[in-house]
Amino acid sequence: SRKGNERRIMPSKKTESTTSTMTVDAIGIGEVIVNLVGETELITHNFDEKQKKKIGDGEGGNTSPNTKKKQPRTEEVIKDEYERAYYRTSEGKPAFKANGLKLAMVSACRDLDMKMTEARGRFHVIGDEQDLLEIIPAKNGEPYMRTDTVRVGNGSATLRYRPGFPAGWTVKARIQYNKAHLTPEAIVNILNQAGFGVGLCEWRPEKNGPHGRFHVESVSIERDAA
Repeated sequence: SRKGNERRIMPSKKTESTTSTMTVDAIGIGEVIVNLVGETELITHNFDEKQKKKIGDGEGGNTSPNTKKKQPRTEEVIKDEYERAYYRTSEGKPAFKANGLKLAMVSACRDLDMKMTEARGRFHVIGDEQDLLEIIPAKNGEPYMRTDTVRVGNGSATLRYRPGFPAGWTVKARIQYNKAHLTPEAIVNILNQAGFGVGLCEWRPEKNGPHGRFHVESVSIERDAA
């Protein structure tokens, strides 16, 4: 007879062990070279450490009574700020961050029924050793010094001296993509959407401005491995 709540546990029957193997296909990486043409002016701004320090030291951001009165900028200072606003390749050519183009493409995916979180890992824009893409100015459209009023720090206004590249500028970009999700045609569509609705660099459509718009002029397939 059983005592209290004591239960008899019967040994389980021996069963044959089974193993399963997951097969993962090798990733297929495609690569294209695209030529982009600017439809509106491009404004670049390399916000270097010197500019960050100026804001930290009080330009537009420090309202302490002990803050020294800002001195008027001299022509030499203005020219220095303008030159520092350039991104430059190791050969001294004007450029902008390759990752800026990728971010524009990722942002454009919102309008193309692709989640941004998924898009980030499905393509990459390959820059040089500094992650830069060279800007080729338009014919008869050399970059010039812009003087723009911007808000900094606590919302106070200040002037910025930055390079502007008139419409017609071009950029050549190398883009790698996951072939399981994208095709060269899809990359072109994403780029054109980015060029129309997002833009590049300062005061672009995504930031309520008209600048930095572009379209794909041509594309060539560099690698299409199976």
